[in-house]
Amino acid sequence: MKKTLIALAAVAVTTGAMAQVTMSGKVTYGYSVTGIGSGFGTDGASLNFSTSEDLGGGLKLSASLGIDGIVETVSAASTVKANGNNITLAGGFGKISMTTGVGGDAVALDQLMSLGNGTVGSSVGYTAPAFGPVTLSFTRKSGDAALGAGAGGSNASINIFGANYAAGPVAASLSLLSWNDSTSIYDTRTVMTASYDLGVAKVGVFTATQNWTSAATADLKNTAIQISAPVGPFAVSYESGKTSRVGTDTLNGTSLSVSYALSKRTAVTAKTENVDTSATAKLKTSSLLLSHSF
Repeated sequence: MKKTLIALAAVAVTTGAMAQVTMSGKVTYGYSVTGIGSGFGTDGASLNFSTSEDLGGGLKLSASLGIDGIVETVSAASTVKANGNNITLAGGFGKISMTTGVGGDAVALDQLMSLGNGTVGSSVGYTAPAFGPVTLSFTRKSGDAALGAGAGGSNASINIFGANYAAGPVAASLSLLSWNDSTSIYDTRTVMTASYDLGVAKVGVFTATQNWTSAATADLKNTAIQISAPVGPFAVSYESGKTSRVGTDTLNGTSLSVSYALSKRTAVTAKTENVDTSATAKLKTSSLLLSHSF
């Protein structure tokens, strides 16, 4: 009896010392058809843990750990990735965040446009207190995701200057990315987004321009128009975009996604994407996916 009481006391002390942790995740599986093949497979699985603590004096510390790209495979090229590992200290001074992971995509047309896709790396950033509807930020991001790589550990390290605007139905952002190492082929990238919520639909625009260090390489530009709206029980998203470079062909693409919620956490999604792979060739990908969030 005495041993049982001691064991129960130990469990109580340990439980009391542990932080309140929220666990969430998502699993997606489905069937895809392309011009070169078809088959069943996972579209991704992720697991996330998050917690926060009030430090007093108006300071709050929050932390999260994310695991992405969870797939069962024999390929050495497929690995589990950290995504969403974050420590944030927030207070009256603003917010300081240290993050390792993949930045979110601004466009759906991944196969066509590279400039709107998130970049892998470790970063430290500062977000200033909001000035009315405007928020300013600065982030230093490494091109290396490996532990200990450091903020300037590779020629892909960048400085990101950001400004965001949000007021009522209007939202907009402007980011300037500047590469630090002179041996990098990249120089600067400007990314702009804007959206307006009409109530019945949300309309957005995206544009990004990449400048290169070599004068012989023409600037690369991506643009897109995005529309999302509820249509009865369905959530519909459509995107039309193009990528162009002076002296080369302009490539176009469209993406359509229709999702039906079976519950608050389970949904069936049908997606189709048509993109130009060259001036004379086009690739079409269609998928039917079942996803569950917890």
